[in-house]
Amino acid sequence: MFPTPVRMTPISKAFRWIGCAVGVPGAVLVVAIMAGACGTGIRILAGPPGGAAFGSQIQDTTRAARFIFVGDTGTGDDRAREVASQIRRQAEAVPVSHVFMLGDNVYEHDHAGSIGVKFLDVYRDVFSLGVRIHAALGNHDVEHCSDSGLRPVPRDESAYESSPGCGVESHLATPEFGYLDGLRYYSIEIPAKNPDWPRNGRGGQEPAQSEQPPLVEVFVLDSNTLGSEQTKLAQGTDQHQLR
Repeated sequence: MFPTPVRMTPISKAFRWIGCAVGVPGAVLVVAIMAGACGTGIRILAGPPGGAAFGSQIQDTTRAARFIFVGDTGTGDDRAREVASQIRRQAEAVPVSHVFMLGDNVYEHDHAGSIGVKFLDVYRDVFSLGVRIHAALGNHDVEHCSDSGLRPVPRDESAYESSPGCGVESHLATPEFGYLDGLRYYSIEIPAKNPDWPRNGRGGQEPAQSEQPPLVEVFVLDSNTLGSEQTKLAQGTDQHQLR
């Protein structure tokens, strides 16, 4: 019998409970959803700075889905690079397969021109391990964008009016950000993995997918169009995301 899949809380700038839990922007939280004969369980492998597990090389031997949540990392400065280094250290210690970015992935006005230096360069060593990143759009990522007025609100960049300074199209078109099919909201299914699959500095490849169903499905939303106080919509809501 396969363990019951776990559906995670939607990931978006509006649901920043993980970012708040770790206490500082860009702190790393490593989560393992463990597969077992009696069901599934959740284990926090690394938490806030100063915690017993944070910064250590955790030797985990459980068959599980392991992934990282991180947010507000778009500065490209030394702090952002330290976060990326922390992610790499954890991914070298345990088989982390995915990193979910909670928004504000690139700060400043020239978002399109800053993606290289503030994101791609910063996470180069993480990508080299074969770890996949999937991002959500934060309010700063759409700071200079406005509602296109199209209804129902499109799932792609056409939800926002194309204008100078609006970097949504560049964000969604950057494969390394992991926006599935270039869409603003999507879900990612993560299977359980054994802890001994290859990790190396040469872009170690994941093993072939098993026949069993995914252990976790993570939903990534664009809360900038969900009718919150910071909504970009002139009127109406984007409730299609929640269906």
